[in-house]
Amino acid sequence: MAAKVEMIRSWEIKSLYAMAAVGGLVDKNSDEDELHLIVRRLTGKESIKKLTRSEYFRVHQEIDRIVNDKSDGGRIDEEQIKKAWALMYRIAELSPFDVSVGDRMCGAIKKICKVDAHPKDPFRFINSQNLWRLIEQLKRYVESLEKKSEKIGGEEDDAVG
Repeated sequence: MAAKVEMIRSWEIKSLYAMAAVGGLVDKNSDEDELHLIVRRLTGKESIKKLTRSEYFRVHQEIDRIVNDKSDGGRIDEEQIKKAWALMYRIAELSPFDVSVGDRMCGAIKKICKVDAHPKDPFRFINSQNLWRLIEQLKRYVESLEKKSEKIGGEEDDAVG
């Protein structure tokens, strides 16, 4: 007999929104805010209402971690910067153009974080919240480019055979 999957309750939904609001992760005018990005990344689900109890706890833990990271004064660490660069280099592999990786990073920072950046020190004016937002968006770009690459590669393989 299969175990019953327990869905979250309305008070738990409200608690996620409240925690995320404290951390500045909610945009009332968009379902593409950071809260929904977290839910999508961790569970693959579009709606918070459709989370199971175990998914709720994972999302709750991630929001708590992010909110607590923000309370550290906005400091960023080298691991976050390394992750952002790794993602940007992956993007450059998947989408080659005659633009340096540093210029691409500056463009991404300007677009995603709404902060000017210089290729010599692109993270100079970035706080931990903006860096987190940048990394999450770069992950989505990589995922999208990898899907496109697989699709194109799959079509070429079919044509050869």
